[in-house]
Amino acid sequence: MFNILFITCAIVAFVCTDIAHSHNVVIKSDYGGPVFEYINAFEEFMDTDRTVEIRGLCYSACTLAINDDFRDNTCISEDAVLGFHQPSITDVYTGEVVEDASIALKVELRAYRDYFWDNYPQEVKDFLSIWGYPDAHVTGDVNEFSYMVYEDLKDFVRTCD
Repeated sequence: MFNILFITCAIVAFVCTDIAHSHNVVIKSDYGGPVFEYINAFEEFMDTDRTVEIRGLCYSACTLAINDDFRDNTCISEDAVLGFHQPSITDVYTGEVVEDASIALKVELRAYRDYFWDNYPQEVKDFLSIWGYPDAHVTGDVNEFSYMVYEDLKDFVRTCD
């Protein structure tokens, strides 16, 4: 039941994004969700030649849109704000971080953190390193975000026309 609700939340996040043109996906306010759902969605958008336009808030798993695998299929507008934080295991009923997660889940969590870090462009890694990523955020507050805005992104992420 837990996994079904978690997946449903991720699907709702993508349904709530605007489809501006018949082909492009426009993100105006996306707060993230399960990593694997975002990977699958961005792969599908890339496979179907749909550009992901970040035209507002893109937090957490949404930031995968600019990783090395998907960046060529993504553009940003002057309103783009990307929010980065450490990964967490969250209870879908309460929204609270699960502190007593099993060892298996903690290993999975570390794998997700490593996936993000290994696939972000060097410019993102350099920016996040200033804030102590990835090591300082292994045990840090998952509600602490570091933000990149258009000015930080425009030199390595394509701008939307």
